[in-house]
Amino acid sequence: MIVAKFGGSSLATADNFKAVTDIIREDAARKVIVCSAPGKRFTGDSKITDLLLYLAANYLTPRLRLKIQAEIEERFKAILKGLGLKISDLFSSDDYESYFQQDFSLLSPENRSDLLIPLGEVFSAATLAAYLSKQGYKAKFCDAGKLGLSVYWSEDAYHVHGDSLVKLRTHISKLLADHDLLVVPGFYGFDLQGCRRPLSRGGSDVTASWLAAATNSTCEIWSDVSGVYEADPNIIQEAWKIDYLSYAEMLAMARFGAQILHPEAIKPMLDAGQIMYVKNSFRPQDIGTEINSYNLAKRVAPLAVSLKHTSITTLLAINGEGIEERRDLAKKGVELLRTLDPKAQLIDEMKIPACLLFSISDEFALKAYKSLWYHFIELSGWTINADYDLELRQSQISLTDNFPDK
Repeated sequence: MIVAKFGGSSLATADNFKAVTDIIREDAARKVIVCSAPGKRFTGDSKITDLLLYLAANYLTPRLRLKIQAEIEERFKAILKGLGLKISDLFSSDDYESYFQQDFSLLSPENRSDLLIPLGEVFSAATLAAYLSKQGYKAKFCDAGKLGLSVYWSEDAYHVHGDSLVKLRTHISKLLADHDLLVVPGFYGFDLQGCRRPLSRGGSDVTASWLAAATNSTCEIWSDVSGVYEADPNIIQEAWKIDYLSYAEMLAMARFGAQILHPEAIKPMLDAGQIMYVKNSFRPQDIGTEINSYNLAKRVAPLAVSLKHTSITTLLAINGEGIEERRDLAKKGVELLRTLDPKAQLIDEMKIPACLLFSISDEFALKAYKSLWYHFIELSGWTINADYDLELRQSQISLTDNFPDK
């Protein structure tokens, strides 16, 4: 069985919902679908979750609140119209009132925020379930909390409780006996009091991984990129897609800047011994990236670079299974970064699997990031694929960024 999660870019418009339906139709093993809130339709557009966060703010005037509500409703109406649906196709009147017509102004700021923020995911899942039913499937919208996803508060965020596995497994098994597809909103669960509480941003990945782990299923993460890359392709266009990653490599990349997958989505799948795929809903024919528990015989070679800004400094990471053991690369990394910033440091005390971690001043971060990729990935001459062509790679590199020579 496959649990397939579709991100916000994959559900931004009615046409996107139709494309997602085609992807679901292509593989009968896709039985559980997890939905994010509708994302940006174009550059400069707003994500629904960002609008809901704004709506939950305490400082809004009544007039501005109504304006934001109207913008959200128009986005929802446009999707429904494009799919030939009405709001009554999505919810019973009681369910609709429960989700969307509460008097949020009467709630405390914290509870108002927690109830409002996941409504985009609720809308996406209910809409997709209704559209799939219209296409002839026995599809059921399933509230994530009622399905058994329990959350608890720790360190400024909600996290999924381990006892969710048994509850999810039981409920999903029973529901699939009577339905072709279950469609679940991502990004939230129920606390011990049965209140809806959101996970941290990107939490739909986490929902999908726990549902997949509970059912011993493969997990697919669908977005607008065709897998995980050696570096952010928005910054380094020449970076290549990685076909295979270990969970240790993916976790290190996710923790230190690669935003393709939520870090908390990894452990449930690793513990369950199941495979994850990162795929592109706009190019479903692309193979994507497979993430598994292999250590690939401890690559001990550079695989990818990642970058993360913090309030204090910028963190740069060179990733690869076993690379934390490469003291020669650690030394060379510091030497390279200090040609840009004399204060650059190796953060040696953290001992992170599949990661060499450095700090550098913000002003040098972007050039340092590109330099690490160029010297440690592009010119390393290593890849898992036997047909690596270094001359081809070098011919594709733009040298306009003046990468350091040493």
